[in-house]
Amino acid sequence: MTSASVPLPPLSANSLFHFTNRLDNLVNILKQEFRPRFCLEDFSLLFPPRPDDKGEWAVPMVCFCDLPLSQTGFHLSVYGDYGIGLTKEWGKRNGISPVLYAYPGSILTTKFSAMLRAASEADTSDEGPGLLNDFYDLMCFVKPYEGDLWREERSFLMSVSTTNVNGVSYLS
Repeated sequence: MTSASVPLPPLSANSLFHFTNRLDNLVNILKQEFRPRFCLEDFSLLFPPRPDDKGEWAVPMVCFCDLPLSQTGFHLSVYGDYGIGLTKEWGKRNGISPVLYAYPGSILTTKFSAMLRAASEADTSDEGPGLLNDFYDLMCFVKPYEGDLWREERSFLMSVSTTNVNGVSYLS
């Protein structure tokens, strides 16, 4: 048998999975839909934190992955034994997007950081605050390529606009 005829295991599933550590959380999702939770995210990848700041912000989001079920062992040990799977088409209809993995000094982080600085400087103009808030919304989708979890994550996010979560502005 040649290597061309050996089927390769799938790299991702045709579904998006959300895991939780409690059955009542899963029941609430089924009854009330997904509710964003604040997750502490490290943004030092995109800009250096101030001396009195770790570069971490709490961001409202719902996390998903597209791992094949055969590869969810690590995920279950970290996020919990209860989960729900939904089609990727459902994800697209509901604004779920894959994250971008980046590393310091990459073109993604370099350009993104430069545009973020420009938006911060423009913050005093009429266009500035909206542009800066748009960048904050996008920042949620940039994750470090290195670290403890990145290899196992293959994350997708439902991120809520930082300017309007149930009518409340969080980061503006």
